[in-house]
Amino acid sequence: MIPNLWRRTRTWESMHRYRSQWLERSRQLQQLEERLTPAPFTPGNLVVLRVGDGTTALSNAAFSANLVEITTTGTLVQTIALPSFTSGGNNQGGITFSGSANSAGGLHLSQNKAYLTTIGYDAQVGTSNVVTGTTATAANRNIARIDAAGNVVIVGRLTDAFSTNNARAVISTDGTEFYAVGNGSGATIGTRYFTYSTTPATTSTQIHSANYRQVGIADGNLVVSTQTAISSFSGLPTSIATPTSLGLALTDAYQFVLLDRAPGVGDPSLGGAVDTLYVASDTAGTGIQKFFWNGSAWTFAGNDSSLGSSMFGLIGNVNGATAELFGTTNTSVNNSVFRYVDTAAYNAPPSGTFTTIANAGANFWFRGLAFAPVADTTPPTVTSITRVGASPTNASSVSYTVTF
Repeated sequence: MIPNLWRRTRTWESMHRYRSQWLERSRQLQQLEERLTPAPFTPGNLVVLRVGDGTTALSNAAFSANLVEITTTGTLVQTIALPSFTSGGNNQGGITFSGSANSAGGLHLSQNKAYLTTIGYDAQVGTSNVVTGTTATAANRNIARIDAAGNVVIVGRLTDAFSTNNARAVISTDGTEFYAVGNGSGATIGTRYFTYSTTPATTSTQIHSANYRQVGIADGNLVVSTQTAISSFSGLPTSIATPTSLGLALTDAYQFVLLDRAPGVGDPSLGGAVDTLYVASDTAGTGIQKFFWNGSAWTFAGNDSSLGSSMFGLIGNVNGATAELFGTTNTSVNNSVFRYVDTAAYNAPPSGTFTTIANAGANFWFRGLAFAPVADTTPPTVTSITRVGASPTNASSVSYTVTF
């Protein structure tokens, strides 16, 4: 009897040990799943688009990318992978980016501050010469929308935009309407408009034909930039329209920031509030260019090139009497995020010090950046209320259909 009891005891101990190991493995997998699930963004933080896998040398091929959330002092908070595919070919609903196209990779915060948006290519990772070597039908120009919880949705798979050229930037009003800019062959160039409901858009409307680099929205007015100029549309057009130049002399311009720093001063064509404009230049000797509204026109205030680097991304906000700016350099691999606080008045030459707060890392490339989105708490708008059927008004219950 004793040997049988011994065998049963040993069998139970083995089962218990295996069960404990299984539970520990399950716990580890659960922890891994939790780490892979994005956490909600923290309002006030920065989000940077980072291209590359950290191992493969960057080139003109298609690379995966992620969003890197950092604090305004550069502390890493989290990274969120954007969907991509390493096999199966193109047009699977992912988004990749060129590892060498230094005019692309814009990241923007929506007008209602609830979403981030970026545009890239629905090309398999490793696709060579992804920008000029693919048409928009061979590798759709895909738009990713990211909400405050970190959820990524592909809202556009455009077949008629930026063919055989750079898809550069996209901005949204409220997560359903979008404006994208870039270069392209024939009618695929320019500023383009599309909407999203439940399925990704495949076509877009050309608003204006030009080789645009960046896009923004100022007080409900669409603003676009080329290498040497910034122009604004009246409102938010949804069909062909012609923008008006702000009359600036820019040097190799990329992302721009429009701010309201002086109460009672502002360009009426941009809503009458914004009075200060900062522009990132791809020319190291130019740095940040600053302009101000003098009551009748935009005037050059000065520039600060003390960082000694070309620039790509630029965002900012008003902090008391100063303007706090954040940007990305436009050098190749392992470039940086910088902070710059302009302590000068809105109409004076910029005065501040550049501080590097984060580096991309080996075989990584920072592109555009934006402030973290916040949850949209805007209540829905009721468009109609209709009584269902012909029930009498004195009935115990009456049904209505409410349309939002």
